[in-house]
Amino acid sequence: METAAAVLKSGLIVWLFLLIGVVLLKALTGEIRLNGLFREQGSPGNAQDTPAYLPSRVQSLIAFLLIIGGYALLVLDSGPVMNAENKPSLPDVPESLLAVLVGSNGLYLAGKLFKS
Repeated sequence: METAAAVLKSGLIVWLFLLIGVVLLKALTGEIRLNGLFREQGSPGNAQDTPAYLPSRVQSLIAFLLIIGGYALLVLDSGPVMNAENKPSLPDVPESLLAVLVGSNGLYLAGKLFKS
């Protein structure tokens, strides 16, 4: 059973890195457009009249990546978790990660409300 779990864990890690590689490759080749990801559309920016950067989008992306990374590490470090029916399941999301998620989304929405 431990051998199967180790093989599945290794397979999951390889799959995640391949997925990240495909997304990065498509972003670098231009198939996934990233220009304007952190900018607001239609707002006056600098002298070239480009839209201004939105700090709320930057912090939201950083918080999202930290939350996903933290939970992935938790899943990989926790080993097999059994639920009430003795079936394998994912571990519970820690309250600290939920607090970061709620706080980040709250700041993003507060910025949207304050701006309008």
